[in-house]
Formats: sequence, C-alpha cells, structure tokens
Amino acid sequence: MNTIETILQEIQIELDFESIQLIDDLISTISFSKPPIISSEAPVISSEVERSKIILIYFLIYMFQALKDGSVCLVLSNKQFNPSIESNISWVSDFLKNISKYNQILNEGYSNHHPILFESLDHGIKRFFFHKYFIDRNETRELLIKLANQSSKHSIDIDQTINHLYEDQFAIRSNKDGIILARDTYQIEAIKKAIQSNFLIISGGPGTGKTSLMVNILRSLAFTDVHLIAPTGRASQRMTEALRFNISTITKPSSHDLYLSHQIQGKTIHRLLKMKSNGSFYYNKKRKLKADVIIVDEASMIDADLMSALLSCIDLENTKLIFLGDKNQLPSVQAGAVFSDLLSMNDLSSSQIELKTVYRSKDILQKFSSSVNSLHYRCPDKFLNDLPKITDDQFYFLNDHTDYRESTLKSWLQLSYLSKDWTQLLQKEFSLNCLQEAFSQSKKYQVLTASRQGNLGCEKLNQWFVNQLQVSRNINSLFHGAIILIKNNDYQKKLFNGDTGIIWKMPDQKFRVFFQRADQFIDFDISDLPNWEYGFCMTVHKAQGCEFDNVLFIISSAPSEKIYNKQLVYTAITRAKKSIGILSNKVLFEKAVNTSVYRESSF
Repeated sequence: MNTIETILQEIQIELDFESIQLIDDLISTISFSKPPIISSEAPVISSEVERSKIILIYFLIYMFQALKDGSVCLVLSNKQFNPSIESNISWVSDFLKNISKYNQILNEGYSNHHPILFESLDHGIKRFFFHKYFIDRNETRELLIKLANQSSKHSIDIDQTINHLYEDQFAIRSNKDGIILARDTYQIEAIKKAIQSNFLIISGGPGTGKTSLMVNILRSLAFTDVHLIAPTGRASQRMTEALRFNISTITKPSSHDLYLSHQIQGKTIHRLLKMKSNGSFYYNKKRKLKADVIIVDEASMIDADLMSALLSCIDLENTKLIFLGDKNQLPSVQAGAVFSDLLSMNDLSSSQIELKTVYRSKDILQKFSSSVNSLHYRCPDKFLNDLPKITDDQFYFLNDHTDYRESTLKSWLQLSYLSKDWTQLLQKEFSLNCLQEAFSQSKKYQVLTASRQGNLGCEKLNQWFVNQLQVSRNINSLFHGAIILIKNNDYQKKLFNGDTGIIWKMPDQKFRVFFQRADQFIDFDISDLPNWEYGFCMTVHKAQGCEFDNVLFIISSAPSEKIYNKQLVYTAITRAKKSIGILSNKVLFEKAVNTSVYRESSF
C-alpha cells in the first residue's frame, strides 16, 4: 500500500486506484509554486464528474502540501490562494463555488462524520482542516482561554516578595563586573502576573533575562510541586543548569532555595507526560497531571500536536502554566507556529509580558538582529568587503566565493580548535579543571548552517573539520578533543538529542566521552553512547536555545532555498554573544532576510 493510499484511508477518503495513482504522479511532478490550471476547455477532462473528481484530487494535494509546509489548515479564497502558491487558479474558484458537491468529505464546522472540516471567514475566505487539527485547534483555544481567566488561589504579598528578591542580593541580571542591575520594570511586572494568575506568556529575545526571571518566579511562589519542561532534552537540561547556577549566587539561600536547586530538574514535555511506545501519553484529558507550577522554556519550538497534548492534561484550576519563548525564532519543526499565534490572541492579551531590556548582546548585534527582524533590512555595502581572515568585529560579512570559502574555514579553525590555547589545553594532565576549561573553550566558536545536506551542509563541513584536525595531528581515527553531538535521547543515561560531548584520551590511553552538567561531569565509553555525530558544525535548528561567543553562519546554495528566511537568520545571529560572521553572497542573503516563514495555526 503506497503512502497516499494510507493517508487517504486514515482520513476516511475513498478514491479509485486511478485517482490515487494520479495523486502520486502529481505530487512527484507538480511545482507547487506554479500548479497546473484546470479549465473547462481542458481536453483531458471528458465529463463534469471527472472534472469534479480531479479538482478534488488537486484540493487534497494542496491539503497535504500545506501540512508538509507546517500549516495546520489550508486557506482558500476566490481571489487568493496560499501565499506560497500562485494566485488566480481557476480550479480554486470552481471548487469554492461548487463546494456542496463534495459534502461527503467536507463539512462546515464540527462533524464526526467528515474527514475534512472548514470554517468561513470574512471576504469569502475559508480555512480547511483535516478533522484532527480542527478539533485540536478548537479544544486548545478553549483551554487557553479558560486558563487565562483563572485567578490564583494562593495569597502572596506581592510587594514584600519582590522586595525580598532584590534585597538578598540575588542578581536578576549581573553585568560583567558583577554589579547588581537596577530593577527591571518588565521583569517585576512578569513576577506580579505570575503570582496573581494561573497563566502567563513571557516573550523576549536573547539576553532579556527570561531564565533569571524563571528562577525569581519560582522563588516568589514558594511551591514544591514544580515541573520545568522544554521540547528538547538539551533545552530541559539547560533549565536545570540555569536554576542551580542562579541559586548559587544567593548570599543566604533559604531552605526553599536549596530545595529548588537540589530537587528540581528539567525534563522534556514528552517525559513529563509519559509518552508511550504507540505515541500516546499516560497523562491526557481523562487522566490529569497534578502540579503546582509548570514552566515551559523554548515554547516557540512546540508544535500544534504537542501543545494540544500538554494543555489537555493540565488541571486548569490548580496549576500555574508559564511559557517562555522568543516569538521571532524559527517555529517548530512539525506543523504550527503556536507560540507566535498565542501572542496575537486578543483573549490572551492580559496574560502576556514582553521583556524589552537586553543585557547580553553587544549593541551592534542587537541592532542587526532587530533590523533583520523588521523585514526592512538591506545588506550595507560596508558589510560586503572581503575580509582576509576572521576579525574581532562584532559583525562581518564574507563573500561566498569558492576559493574564499576554504580560506575562511581554515582561518576559523586556526582561531578555534587549532589555536594555541586549545592545543595547550589538550596537552595538560587530565583533571576536572581541565575539562571545565575545555567546555568553556568549546563554546567560544561555532559554525552554523541551514541544512544537513549539500556541499556546505553540516554533514560535509563536520567531515572537513575532522579531516583537517586528523591531518594536523597525523591520525586517522578518533582523536583527543573531538566535539560530538548526541542525536537520540537516552533517558536512562540522561543523554539528550543535541547534548555536546568532548572525547578525551585518559591516562590509560582509552577514550572517554564527557558531558557537562550543572555541577558535575558524566562520562561514557564511546561504544555505550546513543547515535552521535561530530559537532564542529551544527544546523541553526539544533542550535536553538544555545549561545556561543563567536558564530560563523553559512548561507549557501541548497537543494531547496525555501529553507532560508528571516527567522533562520535571526535565530543564527542571536546565538552569538560577541561576534557573528556570515558567509554568503549578497543576493541569497537579501532574499533570506526578506522572506518570512508563513504558517497557518488558525488561533
């Protein structure tokens, strides 16, 4: 049974073999930016019945394509189709005018008997959903509104609590000199909202203090049944590390502070909900999850399905739910752009706070990321001057000339893993201090790409880095100081997709792989690891939530240039704390920063 036939059966649509074969053929040959136009004069259509059937097939194809592109619904109107598809297609108009012909599979509004549901909006626009996404969207929206209308049952003196947070010299954000910064209006407002209500959405770019705010909220609430969760294992581990680090800065930690530091650990959303082997969850709408507080980090990475699963299992009356995220980052890999949609819901406007004060990035990086985000950015000529080597500037633009690429990468390698500091570090006698320094060094330089495949994808670039390092050390196998990335979660070993490890040659000449945790290191024999890859280069998606001192972002011709957009560029830039280098040609770069990811989540 082929894929299309399977999908059609799942959504309870029956078509004859010839129709299914036609869908298969069309999907493999149609350019979705220029779909074929079906007109009444088309000679291949011999009857109105056949014409209706083929129009239905085209409609189904675009339903599948919308889902593949990350939307949970397909938007149609008589004047305009999905923005990624050419407008004024005659079959769209025919389909909408004669929609009653397809009432066996289509229904407006809720129905248990129709695999595709739609809703009518203003100006003749209709949204079409596969049944599951329509139901999930409605239930999720209803749950969010209920949560937003729930007031906290706990009485807390807000002003006294906030004063205490600052008076005990806990730095909500410290500058490089360790001076406690003045009270942040936005963060104080967020703490107040977290105390007063059961639902809060906190948005802000990198360096606005989301993580420190998370810790202050936990300290102000003084609850013990607390869950810190994130979409990925790597992000959840960072929550644990941030909690422990921030608590360690308190001059005189309370017993509750120590409880938070020692007992609360981040976990993935899937792990909290107890995902089963069949993909369902132990906690669901019938079996509620009991908790005082649930804080979700990296919320922009949550797709529509996972958001639905999370909200459906929460005890609305007794649980505080707080989302942290950056609305301008890349949306989830799977369907939906849920976090940005929540921020645009009028019903949730009183449950939102945007952090605007930036403490981390240098001024030029902040302005650059903001200009990319505004969609008015054009690459200034001064950024296009070829540079002979990596510089210490905060931003530089490197022309993507074939001969120049390798010299750029070699310069990058000389600054990072062939540098004097790194070479001397690897020659030191093994110690925990040595490991600590190695992990600190590994966060100073990172190469990012948009995709895994292609001549400048992370797979080939990682192999290039490995080859260069092996040649420099006259070896042809595993080597001391290699950076690796875990590809699959292993909950038993507490290793997660995206975890960074360093291969270390021990005094007994055997290799161990070390991973850094909040207050310790864990290590494994390399044969005991889940799937891994080298980590000298990684995709921007994999780097979400991470920070590096200096980033080299490579934008190159790819099999599909649709992967380049302003969200991707913004996410790459905001991974850098000190400098960002972009290796690209001007045309591709400008195209990227002036292209925006478009998704329909329909909230």
